Amino acid sequence: MSGSEAAAIQVLTRAVQLDGEKKFAEALACYEQGIRLLLQAAKEVKDETKRSHFKKKTEEYLERAEIMKEAVNKQKEIGRTHRQIQIEDGDTGYSYETIFSPLIDKTLSSVVVVDAYIRSTHQIYNFLHFCELFVRKAECLKSITLQTTQDPVDPG
Repeated sequence: MSGSEAAAIQVLTRAVQLDGEKKFAEALACYEQGIRLLLQAAKEVKDETKRSHFKKKTEEYLERAEIMKEAVNKQKEIGRTHRQIQIEDGDTGYSYETIFSPLIDKTLSSVVVVDAYIRSTHQIYNFLHFCELFVRKAECLKSITLQTTQDPVDPG
């Protein structure tokens, strides 16, 4: 199994899970990424039967992604959105301000950050800078919540 195939399986499995949870925008982002990976895997494989199978699965996931797009558009109409930004290794120019400012409006009252790994000093400083942006820009902000995990090496 190629790296693209394994990655496609993982991402598309997550897409189906999110789809089932009615997290349509997140599911759509995963479907799109999974389809790209599946197409890459189809290019890499020599076996015509497997290539045909990948193309058939791609068509099925494309159909589902179209349904997700419609659901996402309906959610946007009622004010619920999700956006995925792909930042490649070594990319620059992605400040908290450029990434998050479009999401800050007069109605934003709370922010929940889920990050399983905030332990090092630089990670804490990054989270602090993130919080500063929201405190500065979100007029109605009442709370910022961080959900993280305990360090298994240093549980104290």
